[in-house]
Amino acid sequence: LTDTKFDKHVLKYIHKDNNAYFTQNVNLRKAYEEAYDVVMPILSNSERSIAASAIMIELMDALVDKDAVFGVYQGSMFGAYNGLQTVKTKKIIFDYDEETFEYSEIEVEAEEDMPVFVMGFTTKRGDVPEKVLNRLSKIYSKMTNMEDYWLLEDVLLGAAPMYFIIKNDLFIMTNDMDLATKHPNGYGSEAIGKREAKKARKSGALYGHVDAGKALQNLPRGIFSDYENEMIDVIRGKSGTMEVTSTKSVETSTSFKLAYQFEGEYENSGTYFLDLINSLYVVTK
Repeated sequence: LTDTKFDKHVLKYIHKDNNAYFTQNVNLRKAYEEAYDVVMPILSNSERSIAASAIMIELMDALVDKDAVFGVYQGSMFGAYNGLQTVKTKKIIFDYDEETFEYSEIEVEAEEDMPVFVMGFTTKRGDVPEKVLNRLSKIYSKMTNMEDYWLLEDVLLGAAPMYFIIKNDLFIMTNDMDLATKHPNGYGSEAIGKREAKKARKSGALYGHVDAGKALQNLPRGIFSDYENEMIDVIRGKSGTMEVTSTKSVETSTSFKLAYQFEGEYENSGTYFLDLINSLYVVTK
């Protein structure tokens, strides 16, 4: 399922100062064909009501243009979390008048911390999402073609925009204005370095990297309760980096490996985890 070429263009859109990112590289068409070969005999030999569904699947398999379908999404995708940005929003405050016993609604300006993200996938049919976005722009006035990207206004938290980029055989969704307006063709020298890029290319179906220190530090405190923030603060003080890698898939399995490198002055990993467990125990008492 991983006998497909890694799309190196995705690495151009992962900033070197990211908090976390992942890449996925799967031959989706091969996965479909393998699943079809396994599932169809099972359905065909089942009871009548289930076997009837096999006919519909066979018809779809025969009539659908699979080259077009898997040209739109081939199975290669990526995502990155780049910290927080503060956006201006509007909130409704309900005011109660004790004399008249009436409620009133007041709209006020506010600020919210919003995670900055980017997600995208490889497509050989960029014309398909282009047509969809073009059609949406005729229905929704807040969807605009900005030449290098598409802009959808006031969609996140009722105030922040979303951006859609169709470049380098990629379809990308992000709320990062800097990426869309200044780097629609990729970050260039600001993208992840060669060492990180090589790890992603060499990993099989999946590669993931998390800078726990950055990611936890940038979590918006406002969306958590006081108790949850206490728990997070404990983990914040014992940060490190996590890396997920996978081997090449075979017919029956794919192996994954999770490595965690802790930071701080500890003699060994056992001391680190015992200290972490003790800290969590103190908070939960």
